[in-house]
Amino acid sequence: MSNEILVKAKSHFRDVMSGELKSFYIDEWDTTFYFKRGTNFKNEGKIIELQQQGKTAEALVQMVINKCLDSDGKKVFTDASKTELMNSVDPEVIIKIVNHLTADDDEGMSVDAAVKN
Repeated sequence: MSNEILVKAKSHFRDVMSGELKSFYIDEWDTTFYFKRGTNFKNEGKIIELQQQGKTAEALVQMVINKCLDSDGKKVFTDASKTELMNSVDPEVIIKIVNHLTADDDEGMSVDAAVKN
């Protein structure tokens, strides 16, 4: 029985991950970012770990690294970009990006809600 459930769960995950790319535009950077609503626990684990360590800002930057894609669905940033994103980028823009990435309805959400996601 559990094997049937696992097959269904994996099928559902494939459907989520193969869904269409969503997009949003960031005026400050004259850039359109693309993203998928779904992700896996490997990527989420990095964010959760940082949150548990009290590193909220770093967790938000990690979310941007994990989820921001170009129009071809390829990651825009890498983990190597983290230091520059942490030190050389306007935090308000990072928060704006995270709001778009975590919003259920493209309206955005509060930073507190984004951190909980």
